[in-house]
Amino acid sequence: MSGKFSLTRLPSSRRTVVDLLRIVGGKAVPAYIVIDLDSTWVNTFIQRSKNKGHRLTVTSILLKAIGLAQQNHPLSRTELTAIGKTVTYHDIVGGITIERDVDGQKTVFFGEIESPDTKSIYEIAHELREYSKVAIKKSAALRLQSIFAAFPYFLRFSILKLGIAFPFLRLQCQKATFGLTSLGKFGMNTVLSPCICTSTFAVGTIEDRVTAKNNVLSIRSMMTVSFSFDHRVIDPNSAARFVDDVRRLMEGGLQPILEDNSSRAEIIAC
Repeated sequence: MSGKFSLTRLPSSRRTVVDLLRIVGGKAVPAYIVIDLDSTWVNTFIQRSKNKGHRLTVTSILLKAIGLAQQNHPLSRTELTAIGKTVTYHDIVGGITIERDVDGQKTVFFGEIESPDTKSIYEIAHELREYSKVAIKKSAALRLQSIFAAFPYFLRFSILKLGIAFPFLRLQCQKATFGLTSLGKFGMNTVLSPCICTSTFAVGTIEDRVTAKNNVLSIRSMMTVSFSFDHRVIDPNSAARFVDDVRRLMEGGLQPILEDNSSRAEIIAC
């Protein structure tokens, strides 16, 4: 330690995030789309569910919408391998950022919600809550990341490099076909995330804004969402169509889908 700066080791709990950003995300050519979503329908649906005793969040609904949109946009779940081939993953998995305390430090983990396109919205919400309170050792995804962070750098580097080259190995370490993070609780509008997956979303705070529709000014509840994508795999036009499908679902297109699944959803304890 000197008078002008101090040096410390990178906490082991940060190694997984740093390695993914540097080794996996470092090869991507990122591009970005930022859109404002009308969250009026989402707010109404969350309140109606609350009145029925179900606790939902915007994140759970957005996971459902993105998962459904990925069904029709295979490029959004396609990656470029280290050997120059593309791989499209068939099983849709949502990756989410989870902040937990590890040895007194705030640590970011990556949770996984499998099959958000087919699960009920209440099942998704239940799994999100479980991630926030389950012991790290009892969660397969969190436990694996803790073990990985304890490996020496050359071994972590080799595992991730092999995962980039061989899809079946990649799925042992990371199953996500899209990523989602939220900074809304901090009052932030959005963040332009790096591309650990080909498709990465970030959602900001929901706030009332003056909007114009059909030449009429009104105050509506709006939410800014950013979409980061790997330009090597998905072109801007395809990315825009994918994001527009997510927007359509979030602005009310999900309603008939959720109503069709309501009988199964009611049996999930929330």
